[in-house]
Amino acid sequence: MMAIKLNAHLTIVHPYRLDQLKKKEDMVLVKKNIDIDATKNFENIAIELFRNGAVSYDFHAEVGFIQDRVQEYSRKKDILFIVLGKNLASNKETIGELIEQIEMPLVIIPDHLSPDSYQRSA
Repeated sequence: MMAIKLNAHLTIVHPYRLDQLKKKEDMVLVKKNIDIDATKNFENIAIELFRNGAVSYDFHAEVGFIQDRVQEYSRKKDILFIVLGKNLASNKETIGELIEQIEMPLVIIPDHLSPDSYQRSA
């Protein structure tokens, strides 16, 4: 794992939106439940991913757009790499906004490394 080789601390951010709320729902309660569910789901994955204890990490479920969360985090801390999940990496609009807002290199590695699996952009 790259984090072990770089002796890097990982911060995992899970941004989400609250725009699916129904008018009668309590926003604070819905947010709390989403935070709890996201943390539990991450902990289930983290047990396997980080079982050897060689990587330090923290997890944050946060309301907002990914671009805003990354930009806000980058104001507070130095960022070496950003890793995006497959669903987010396939969203061209979000990727475009992220590239415009952050002032750092962004590398996207497709899951199949063939000439047709990626496009070069200027």
